[in-house]
Amino acid sequence: MNLLPQPARHLVNMEGYFRIGAFQSAKSRSKRVLSIQCSRGCPEKCTFCTTPQQWGSNVRWRSTEHIMEEVNSDVKKYNIGEIQFLDDTLTLHKQHLFSLCKELEKVGIPWCTPNGTKANYHLKEQQEMYCAMADSGCYQITIACESGSQRVLDELINKRLSLETIYPAIERAKKAGMLVHTYWIVGYPGETYEEIQKTADFALNSGADSFSFSCLQPLPGTPIYRQVMRENLWWKNRSLNDMLLRSSLVKVDGFNSPEEFEKFTDDLNRKGNLLLKKRNPARFNLKYGVNDSSIVHQV
Repeated sequence: MNLLPQPARHLVNMEGYFRIGAFQSAKSRSKRVLSIQCSRGCPEKCTFCTTPQQWGSNVRWRSTEHIMEEVNSDVKKYNIGEIQFLDDTLTLHKQHLFSLCKELEKVGIPWCTPNGTKANYHLKEQQEMYCAMADSGCYQITIACESGSQRVLDELINKRLSLETIYPAIERAKKAGMLVHTYWIVGYPGETYEEIQKTADFALNSGADSFSFSCLQPLPGTPIYRQVMRENLWWKNRSLNDMLLRSSLVKVDGFNSPEEFEKFTDDLNRKGNLLLKKRNPARFNLKYGVNDSSIVHQV
């Protein structure tokens, strides 16, 4: 029987969470991270994503007052040194975002967006939006690019994203003073070997500070999962039971085995995340805190 009062038990549990340190953004600025969601739901219909099925397409926002009650209480109670906002669509509603940034500026601790934001939201006000985020403490924004092929974005992902908006969004975020992390997925059913290479080239020339290249994961409930099941696109001897962050489960054009594709993706992550060290060592140190190539997979 646990004889500790409820507040004390909660504090003990939180200290264990901090010790584990498995925060969504791996290279955080603090070892005491507060993870918060400001909204649920996503209006997008990306074929690989479970959010519309899990939370729906109607985005529900918490009030800024409600969010800040949680922030101010937990920052004080747990000596929080960083906030990570886990929303799928934090930049969707700019009025909510500007209101939140105004209040976060008063708190004065760093924050970031580990989940991907969309590159083509509020294009006319995007620089202003990114500056407001940076001024309020956002040190890194993640942009979900997914592919460097317009056909893949349009026909396979249903991303509703023009490639022409990605590079300017990255540049605007950097100009505002934020580090830029990017998400990319390779190995969609129907994607060609040439399109995978095109994504690699497009990403590595994007100017982003860091990259997460992932093998497609056919998550149950998604259109891609239903296609994989319907057409039996699994690699031999691979199934959902083998799903890990870097596991390849679905056959990929131009590759002979899941291990070969996993190695390709690992090599791409390593190459991409060492680019910053070559191009801008000072910025590399700003991101990681140490000039150490062993952390290139921890982004």
